Amino acid sequence: MQAQLEAIAEEARGIIGAAKDAAELDNARLTFLGKKGKLTAVLRGMGGLPAGDRPRIGAVANTIREEIERLLTAKADDLARLALQKRLESETIDVTMPGLPHRLGTVHPLTKVMN
Repeated sequence: MQAQLEAIAEEARGIIGAAKDAAELDNARLTFLGKKGKLTAVLRGMGGLPAGDRPRIGAVANTIREEIERLLTAKADDLARLALQKRLESETIDVTMPGLPHRLGTVHPLTKVMN
């Protein structure tokens, strides 16, 4: 069981590290931590383990879950930062150009009534 958990952790590291956008990252999250995810399936199967092994395997599984969540958060932050950087590079503002003209005054209320 512990070897299976380590294999899941290694696979998660590879997939999360290779994610290029938020959709791939969300797929990775669902693959490992989702309702039918690999890690969730292993945690559900812990009921069949001997009582002496459950605490040790549970601790390893929780450590791996925390690591996967940390990797997902870090990768999401990196992707958001890269997207912002790309957007800022493409949106340039020329501060030397004149601004929008200001409208001066309005129509007098009596003129409005007469019209």
